[in-house]
Amino acid sequence: MNTKEEKVVKAPGVDTINVLWRSHAGEIMRNAGIKVEDKGIKLGRLSLSDNEHFPKVGGYILFFASVSRECVPQNLLEEVPETEKELLVVVKFYKSKSGKPRQPIVIPKKTLEEVKEYAPNCGFRAVVNTEWVYVQRGEDAQVLLESEYREEKRNG
Repeated sequence: MNTKEEKVVKAPGVDTINVLWRSHAGEIMRNAGIKVEDKGIKLGRLSLSDNEHFPKVGGYILFFASVSRECVPQNLLEEVPETEKELLVVVKFYKSKSGKPRQPIVIPKKTLEEVKEYAPNCGFRAVVNTEWVYVQRGEDAQVLLESEYREEKRNG
């Protein structure tokens, strides 16, 4: 008989500088007026054909969601040609080095060349070869340092 109680881990209040929760990325997107649900947000590394216009997207680990043009307010569509109907909205994961709150970036989906998606409960390397684990937390998901994840599992 297991007497340990499973502690429920939930996202703290929205942190727009240290974006480590899928729900936080969703809130950042919704606060900018983008219509998106948390379940449609994924974590991954994107390769783009147009890194010149979107230099802070290609190669970075990001929370991203596919949306239609109608789901994005006009003020976020300045860099996107009017002919583009399928878009990606991205929010960089981890902390903002400058301390500025993260803002969503909207890019045309056609610039996407490759997606390396990280499913919940998978590990990956990022930020100078640091090991991370993307952990499912009920309806949400959290990115943890691999060492913190091992400690959490050890302490049950």
